[in-house]
Amino acid sequence: STPGKISSFGALISPPPIDLVATGGSSTGFARAEDGRLFAWGANFSGALGTGSGQNSKRFPDQVVFPDPAGTPVAIFPGPSGSLAVDDLGQLWGWGGNDRGQVTHLDSRDTINEPVRIVSQGGASLRYQWAMRSSFASYAMDFYGRLWAWGGNSRGGLGQGDFEEREGHFPVDLSRLGGSAVLAADTSGDGGVMIEDSSRRVWGWGMGSLMPNGFRSHEPLSVLIQDRPDGRPDVKVS
Repeated sequence: STPGKISSFGALISPPPIDLVATGGSSTGFARAEDGRLFAWGANFSGALGTGSGQNSKRFPDQVVFPDPAGTPVAIFPGPSGSLAVDDLGQLWGWGGNDRGQVTHLDSRDTINEPVRIVSQGGASLRYQWAMRSSFASYAMDFYGRLWAWGGNSRGGLGQGDFEEREGHFPVDLSRLGGSAVLAADTSGDGGVMIEDSSRRVWGWGMGSLMPNGFRSHEPLSVLIQDRPDGRPDVKVS
């Protein structure tokens, strides 16, 4: 196949200039116009597009409308059956499947079809740098360097030292990093989490395809990758 121009943006006569795109998750695409508007298209399983519609998919981009007091979205993080976004005020927003509280802990675990603001136990004034989402849980890094987790914990993805389900937002205990900052992070759709710190070490917890050899952990453990004599990588978790 060859690249094609996306020429229809909802009811707009002509496409606006685009300065940010993001794809992934459940076959979804996002594009932010230069004026700050966010558009989404593709599969809409569990409300992954955030356009307020329960329609299964959208062939053409439709606008994602943020309620007040939202700023301009500066980063979009598509995930399995849902997405997270950070605006220029540092506020965190989410939408999509909420069966495990991956968006927010409300009385209902119904699908959330449009953006809602996510406020952790850190308070409404907390500001975020980035976020990510798996099928089981969601994560966000604040500007103090704390990694917050919420959602399902049956696979240990919240990093709280157990596999017990709980409601709320919790900081992951990163004391084993010895003060090193988190440089990069990723989460698999099936519940594993891995991070790289500023000392160039890799840490992992949870359970899923990111964790080596089917390993399962409820707290961050060091993942050491060494070369074996036969030239194949040897992965050790401790």
